Amino acid sequence: VSGRGGMTKYPVGASAAAADIIGLFNYRQADGGHILVRMQPTSVQWLNGSTWTDITGTALTGTSTTRPAYAIVDDSGAGDAMTLLFTNGIDLPRYWNGTGNTTVIASNTSPYGKGVFYYLGFVFLTNVSDNGTFTDIFDGERTGRFSDDWNNDWGTCEGNLIVLDETPGTWEASVVLGRAVIACKSDGFVLLRHTTATGTRFTQELMTDKVGIMSALSLQKLDETTAICLGTDNTLLLLSTNGV
Repeated sequence: VSGRGGMTKYPVGASAAAADIIGLFNYRQADGGHILVRMQPTSVQWLNGSTWTDITGTALTGTSTTRPAYAIVDDSGAGDAMTLLFTNGIDLPRYWNGTGNTTVIASNTSPYGKGVFYYLGFVFLTNVSDNGTFTDIFDGERTGRFSDDWNNDWGTCEGNLIVLDETPGTWEASVVLGRAVIACKSDGFVLLRHTTATGTRFTQELMTDKVGIMSALSLQKLDETTAICLGTDNTLLLLSTNGV
């Protein structure tokens, strides 16, 4: 069961942004409501009535060309039923549970990541780095790290990484469709599924290496079974677990 969008309207913001808006996050609530959160290069705010209220905490270090990613986590990892997780691909990932300021996850012990998604109780960070340089891990641009205790420990899952080595390209974005994930790479698409097999948690299968995703921001989920994105062949691609 999943909640539908559009059950409540956003309030109207009256104040213009003082800096570029580089990201808008729809923070879905358990009661069907929605909170609009925006990211600027060095700050994060939420639309409180008609006023944008700062929730940044420690300033971010992004720029006008930074491209953030976010996910809604539906568990109690941060003491709240619905938690907003986000990363700007420069600073350590953070979360916000609707009160106070944003907080770095896992007390600064998580990896850095340029992408994030939530799937069957696991938080995934993709295109990862341990020190923020994104040059320190071999195949880091094709690697995802995951944790089922994301706000406490990123070493709890045995073999807690996936390397999408089916193609040489970068892991750009991901979309959860039902009980599977389509990993969108710069030169292909890979289907991920959870498994109970001994020695591994997820299976991975190359869907195509003939086309990749042009931009992570072009990826849009249509419903629980399909998504669209702009392909490297300059066409719109329809994604489902049955194919691209």
